[in-house]
Amino acid sequence: MGEMLRDLLGNDASLSALGERIRERTGGNPFFIEEVVQSLVETGNLLGTRGSYRLARTIEQSSIPRPCRPFSRQGSIDWGAREDDPSDRSRGREGVLRADPRASHRSCRGGAGSFIANARRRRVHLRESDLPGAEYAFKHPLTQEVAYGSPLAERRALTHAAVARAIAELYPEKIEERAALLAHHWECAGDGAEAARWHARAAEWAGANDPGEALRHWTKVRDLVGKLPESEILAPLALEARTRIITYAFYHGLSEDGVKAIFIEGRALATRIKDPRALAKLLTQYGWFIT
Repeated sequence: MGEMLRDLLGNDASLSALGERIRERTGGNPFFIEEVVQSLVETGNLLGTRGSYRLARTIEQSSIPRPCRPFSRQGSIDWGAREDDPSDRSRGREGVLRADPRASHRSCRGGAGSFIANARRRRVHLRESDLPGAEYAFKHPLTQEVAYGSPLAERRALTHAAVARAIAELYPEKIEERAALLAHHWECAGDGAEAARWHARAAEWAGANDPGEALRHWTKVRDLVGKLPESEILAPLALEARTRIITYAFYHGLSEDGVKAIFIEGRALATRIKDPRALAKLLTQYGWFIT
């Protein structure tokens, strides 16, 4: 890797930290290294010619990008035809990596076995776990990006929803512990309301043990519900999110102006839905914050 990077980049002093950043980003895959270097050239972060580049910006300003053409290296991992091409259904795109058949959807043909077999045959290396119920993960993040970016968005959303349902069914005794994961899958599935509910449960589970994480989840609740039409079902959750954000704001350095804006939103919402008890909680938390 070092020789390859020296051949691609050169030895200019400005590049001293760049090689390590590229190695971390690519997991050492030579095709990805070449792609990332080319991306840095095309975005103007690197100036010069092959073997004699210099960094045009500081390393902090020059974030290591994903490949500019994420599918241009698909030949190197032999991933197969586009999933929306009905002429080729034998190349592994139809496989869904999952721990249990319940994490499936009728639009996802094949199964974990065929996906893993195809991935191994095509040298898309997977890291295997010895935990009960075999688990697999991609060895480098860029391979995962190519694989994840290939399915159609609609199919990807359906699969996330199927995975969320399967997790809830498989782990009912640890559902609160997995609430954040469920929130992630419902958000990726495009169901903002369900994602907000699970973010709220994740926030409750984090609670006093990890107030920073609780604040992050309540903020997600506020953001997700804010993108949906106001309803009698979701309005109390939106109001609770604002109250909880103010509760944690003092401990995490939120600005007074930012908290005031959240309070004004919550007060207006409580007035609209005519919930004096929720308004009292909001006023109490805001009172503690400003004093």
